[in-house]
Amino acid sequence: MPVEECIHGLEPGLCDICTPRVVEEPVRSTPSRTAKPSIARTSLRTPPPDRSGARVAAAPPPVRIDRGTQRLFHVTHVDNLPGIIADGLVPGAEPAVDLSSPVTRELRRETEVAGLPVSATVAFHVSPEASRWVELRSGAEGATWSDAARATASADLVVLVSTIAAVSAGVEATVLTDGDAAGTTTRFAVGEEAQTTMLRRLRFEEDGLLGAEFLVPAVVPFAAIAVIGLANEPAKERLRALLPSGRTPKVSVYPPWFQPAED
Repeated sequence: MPVEECIHGLEPGLCDICTPRVVEEPVRSTPSRTAKPSIARTSLRTPPPDRSGARVAAAPPPVRIDRGTQRLFHVTHVDNLPGIIADGLVPGAEPAVDLSSPVTRELRRETEVAGLPVSATVAFHVSPEASRWVELRSGAEGATWSDAARATASADLVVLVSTIAAVSAGVEATVLTDGDAAGTTTRFAVGEEAQTTMLRRLRFEEDGLLGAEFLVPAVVPFAAIAVIGLANEPAKERLRALLPSGRTPKVSVYPPWFQPAED
């Protein structure tokens, strides 16, 4: 059966709207016999149940997830694309248009993860509605962003889309975070098993993916980018003039990714 084309211009399987993720239900075993009802008991070691009505945070269900297919999003200025096309996404590179403030750059230089400063990695968001990305497209207010970011129109921004499997190829120690990589309370996961566990928890929690980052301590080649998202058709035509001939990412106009947050 042929795969229907995504109406938003994304590759099959990359659009959360046309091809939503299917969450597998955990396998539940059927008891061989009916268990006798147990009587709740309390002791000095076990506190009595809370009858105040307050909810206790539930643990994420043991569903199976494919870490490698998790989509990643890197936001940059269109004027930075020539360098990315030529050399890939390079850790610590000085972009033509720097959207991050000097304070943000300094914090990421001072914070180490897996023996490397955060600034020595290529950072991706784990959601197209990531908190920082929404901040940027909504006016770039706050100390995180540079004056150049505040002067940038949404039409001058691009979203580079890839997957964990694509950006991790040949890389030993990628890092998944549950928040800003330079944050003091952020937790980190290194290795496939630890990242799968954290990713399961982040997907289970409401808004869990919005602050998460995926860090790659190596050059991410331009060939690892599957889709380039843009705000409008003029931006698409401008981008096509920059792309080399031959194998290039799919170019998609998807305005919702570039709209400011609603008040």
